[in-house]
Amino acid sequence: MSWIDETFKGIHLDFHTPEFLNEAVKGFDPTQWMETFLRSGADFINLFAKCHHGNSYYDTQAGHKHRGLEQDMLGELVPRLKRAGVRVVAYYSTCTDDHAALAHPDWEQVGFDGRPLRFEEAGWHNVCFNAPYLDELMLPQLREITSSYDIDGYWLDMVLVMPDGCFCSHCRQRFEAAYGRPLEPGDGDHEAFRVGTLRRAIGAARDLVRSIRPEVLVTANGAGTIGDHFGLTTLCLRRGAGVTDYSAVEEQPGFHGDYYYVGYQSRYARRLNPLELIGVRFVNGWGDWTAKPMPQMKTEAAVMLSTHGRVTLGDQAYPDGTLDPHVYERMGAVFSFLEPRRPLVEGTRIETDTAVLFTDGLSPQLRAADAACRELHLQHDIVDEPQLEDLSAYRLLIAGEIGPIAGGSIERIVRFAESGGVVLITGRSATHNDLASLTGTEADGPLDFQVGYLPAGTLADPGLPLLVGSPPYRLTPRTAETIWPLQLPSCKQEPGKHVTHVHANPGPISGQPAATIRPHGRGQVILLGFDLFETYWHTNHWWLKSLVGALLERAGFEPLVKIEAAGTIHATLRRRGDECLLHLVAFHPSLATVGGYPAIEREGVLHDVSVSVRCAGTKATLEPDGVPIELDGTDGPYRRAVLPQIGIYDVLAIRE
Repeated sequence: MSWIDETFKGIHLDFHTPEFLNEAVKGFDPTQWMETFLRSGADFINLFAKCHHGNSYYDTQAGHKHRGLEQDMLGELVPRLKRAGVRVVAYYSTCTDDHAALAHPDWEQVGFDGRPLRFEEAGWHNVCFNAPYLDELMLPQLREITSSYDIDGYWLDMVLVMPDGCFCSHCRQRFEAAYGRPLEPGDGDHEAFRVGTLRRAIGAARDLVRSIRPEVLVTANGAGTIGDHFGLTTLCLRRGAGVTDYSAVEEQPGFHGDYYYVGYQSRYARRLNPLELIGVRFVNGWGDWTAKPMPQMKTEAAVMLSTHGRVTLGDQAYPDGTLDPHVYERMGAVFSFLEPRRPLVEGTRIETDTAVLFTDGLSPQLRAADAACRELHLQHDIVDEPQLEDLSAYRLLIAGEIGPIAGGSIERIVRFAESGGVVLITGRSATHNDLASLTGTEADGPLDFQVGYLPAGTLADPGLPLLVGSPPYRLTPRTAETIWPLQLPSCKQEPGKHVTHVHANPGPISGQPAATIRPHGRGQVILLGFDLFETYWHTNHWWLKSLVGALLERAGFEPLVKIEAAGTIHATLRRRGDECLLHLVAFHPSLATVGGYPAIEREGVLHDVSVSVRCAGTKATLEPDGVPIELDGTDGPYRRAVLPQIGIYDVLAIRE
């Protein structure tokens, strides 16, 4: 266990500050910064050592100190913060460094055409780890900082080789030396070379830091995220076997467009390494100089605490080097809101019974599968192929429109079903993989229709035929039983032959199934002949997630938690000995928004929420206020309670 496991409330302070502003850094006052920091009550802070502009904020001999900074920012703040009991992590921008790229043009990442690879929105210059930059600037600066300042860790940002690869002269030389041929676009070894470059650079950084002070931790922004297109998660993680000591995930609804991001990233990354989740105070993203409503900040932080247990809030200092005290008062209010709930997280373990498998990064089908599980209140983790090696903690595996997987992975899924697990397979998962022996159904297609239907009565609500807005697959049962038949459209919609301006109405019920089920060993395997989750993401048709619930009920799956309420409740089950702690975060977003995502402007309350939890307790309270709650133990393995009201974040505690 390291210090990161003992922290709870963090601040990430951005300070990318150019030198062309006359007022740049002139207002920096370490006493004012300390007074402002302490208002928040944070127990660790990510503090800038070098920014994207390439400016350092300490007395460096190896790099370029911001010319507007007369003092040593790290030297002034680190000792004061440590005396106050606050851990300090040094932020260091690695590949994004304007000053280094302008001083050494041959260090800059370039495409095959020789043009620099930059981020268009700001024009940042990106240098290459295969250039002398690593040995002549980055590692010497890390040596300076580690030797001279009592920091506790490094937060390395912009650890990247651009997704299409760098073709600078240094990459070409290193690639040809390693593979014996010139580096060309589309080379089959280019991705391995790209990711290997990242691993070598971050490994060298961590080795250097540990050689000086072994207790100092190292992380890289994005290490541990789904959809990491820079390659950090692929090789830089795995508990005990990677080159980062903890994972770092940013949560920005304004950037990602929804409130789901922090949840599904946590449900994946928490299984890999210790995890830092970072939410920003800005409405749309870093440095827009705005503030979210307090109920929204509390709600986002509540999800972070409940799904993992550590919360970091992000701010950006003004270019003149001053901080806004109101920002830190607001952060302090958020941390104070979470404080009485902290004991309900400490010493607990998250209990899950569902694994959602992904193969294609941050795809629509993965995001929708996570959303459907969350809205059905399933307690789930998100897993990749290597994590199929151990499915013993789960009773349900969802393979929602996954890509091709290895034969060994299919064998692990087969063993999971044989041992009593329920497997739900949808759409192209069955055409991309040889699963017929598991599903008892041959899958082909999709059929030449734009959409398909399930017959009236498939769900009691709405009762009418159910549209699934994607082409159905042809399912041919061999040893499986039909759950629902497939209803086709009345015709194939095409130019000059159409029913409406959208798609054709429900037509005949076909002779083939839309969904099948087959016992396998002690388990059950369900195949649904639609790309249901991708369709759910694009249409938001509410009945699609209800279909998932109906299929699981048909397979006899009994979830850990059942909640009779809208999917706006984010539920996380934790256990501590014989104690069950159901964390309930209620979202109350605005009904409408002109653009972007809906804000959370008011603290809403839900009344008379029925909750059932699989546990054996006899007494219950609603925390953190300790309100006694009556339990009903007549529903088999479940304990049922009706909660008179829940606010933004309450916890149902069930004890012996």
